[in-house]
Amino acid sequence: MKEGKVIILRIPNRKLGPIPTRTLAHWITLKVFMTKLLMDPNESKTFIVFNEPHQYLTEGLKNLMQRILLEGPKWRLAGLFAFHHFKLLKHGLDDDIRAAGINWFLFANDNKKVYEDLAEQLKPTFDVETAMQTEAYHAIVITRFNGKRQSPFLMKALAPPSQRYPEYDNSFLTKRHARQYGRHWREIEKIIAQKEDMNFGT
Repeated sequence: MKEGKVIILRIPNRKLGPIPTRTLAHWITLKVFMTKLLMDPNESKTFIVFNEPHQYLTEGLKNLMQRILLEGPKWRLAGLFAFHHFKLLKHGLDDDIRAAGINWFLFANDNKKVYEDLAEQLKPTFDVETAMQTEAYHAIVITRFNGKRQSPFLMKALAPPSQRYPEYDNSFLTKRHARQYGRHWREIEKIIAQKEDMNFGT
């Protein structure tokens, strides 16, 4: 985090099942939050992205996400939440997100209720019917800065890279980079075992 690097963690929930997936998601989130609490707040800014949190959300993780939403800014930690609609977010997380005074990027969505739930924030630029006309790859941006909510605007994003550039199959890079930059899990287990032996004096 101090180096400002991007770390992407993909949890293979189909292989692991729901309980290990939820446990890992909670542990990783807790580790990030506790690490930020130990750091100087001005040392670095950190974003933690929760993609489709309904897939691994528990009541305990929701409470941790609430702390990140409400206390995170003091520690230069911000949560980014990507989800389709509010009803997916259980345990009151939807209310926490709405109450946190966050910025919104509303991409094209056929669920009218999404826009109805944010109708007040869409004003004065958009009404619900106009917001429903948002095209693919565009988003309505609702921001808060200088201590107040700003007028929403339409962001016209570029089409995905796959539609702008030729595609290449670089899947082989995953294995190459895993060998080049990562460590085999057996090596990690040996390191952990050695540290445990040192800690217990065996």
